[in-house]
Amino acid sequence: MKLQYKKVFAVLAAMCITCCSMVTSFDRHSTPFTVEAKTLSEINAEKDDTQKQIDAKQAELEQIARQIDNQEAYQKTLQEKIDLINAKMLLIDTQIQSLQSDIAAKQAEITTLEAQIVQQQADIDKGLEEFKQRIRTIYMHGNNSMLSALVGATDFYDVMAKLDMISRIAEHDDKMVEELKAQLEALNTSQTDLNAQVQALNLKNTEIEGVRAEFAASRDELDQAMTETLEVKAELEQLQNASEEEIAAFNDKMDMLESEEAVILEEIRQQQLANRNPTTPSTPSTPSTPSAPSDTPSYITPPNTAGTLAWPVPGFYHISSPFGLRWGRQHRGIDIAGGGIQGAAVIAAKGGTVSTVRGGCSHNNKGFCGCNGGYGNYIRIDHGNGLQTLYAHLQSINVSVGTQVSAGTVIGQVGSTGNSTGYHLHFSVIVNGIFVDPQSYLY
Repeated sequence: MKLQYKKVFAVLAAMCITCCSMVTSFDRHSTPFTVEAKTLSEINAEKDDTQKQIDAKQAELEQIARQIDNQEAYQKTLQEKIDLINAKMLLIDTQIQSLQSDIAAKQAEITTLEAQIVQQQADIDKGLEEFKQRIRTIYMHGNNSMLSALVGATDFYDVMAKLDMISRIAEHDDKMVEELKAQLEALNTSQTDLNAQVQALNLKNTEIEGVRAEFAASRDELDQAMTETLEVKAELEQLQNASEEEIAAFNDKMDMLESEEAVILEEIRQQQLANRNPTTPSTPSTPSTPSAPSDTPSYITPPNTAGTLAWPVPGFYHISSPFGLRWGRQHRGIDIAGGGIQGAAVIAAKGGTVSTVRGGCSHNNKGFCGCNGGYGNYIRIDHGNGLQTLYAHLQSINVSVGTQVSAGTVIGQVGSTGNSTGYHLHFSVIVNGIFVDPQSYLY
């Protein structure tokens, strides 16, 4: 609603400007009224300059969009790397937990073994004490004890029995010494082996912790890069919003200029109608090519071409928006729409020369982009005698500037580029620089 008020205000302001810019008056019997060419020329020059600014900003906006796409692709790559590192770190954490469990189990074994060593050490100490007592006894008695035992024998069998007992005592002494040595060696071996295993596990744990630290550092670098690219993307989006606001402002300015132009041209038309003799019926006049530029016509009487233009989109005849005021501004053509019209062939309404081709808009069916003044991809054809036709919002174009076309030549396909909310063809008819209702010329 505010936009409509704004545009109505623009029209009223333009009317005030027009009233101040008239340099000649007229009466009902004077020659056709002429306005100062400078007024329309200045408006058209300003429109051209504004359109160039819109095009420049649109190019800048497209460049920003490409940079945002690049940042998003880079973010995707970074995220994939971060996810891969996180997966590896999860595996490493699992390995570390397993190693720590193994180390804890080995530590428990060492604790148990150390308790066994303490007990075995006590047994060894007891055995050593017994062995010492045995050595002391042997030392004190020497070999006399053996001789005494033999001398005291009553018979041969008693001697043999005593010798066997002495032998057994000697064997016991030797066995006790060997067992003590074996126990000490076994304990030392077990403790050494466990210590080696614990050291190996600790070393492996340290290595894996180091790898984990490296991965963590890499992830921190990637996280930093992700943060930086998010900041860059945010800045680009701010630039994008600023550019879109500038384009909207330029389009508002273009609306103002077109409203001023429409008011001036309507004033010209009203004055020309007033110049005609009211008692003499007017007859269609044969158009002549004006000597003044197309934006400063000396008259606007349309050529006698009613019903001579072919329908530009064969097979689709629904007019979704007619010529005239729309949303507080002049809609300078008709919108031809219908189900399935996307990509439908657009034909030249009459033979002529392609005078303007504006392409480069890839924003098909995106609502509003401001490309080429909101027309998106469009074509203008000059049919001679001051008659031109314009075909806008095309999704593709088949001709180039200078192409000679005949009525029915396919010049493009229906799209929804530029300031468009759906697939349709905007078709305009221009007579001596003035936009007129196309339905008066179509058959």
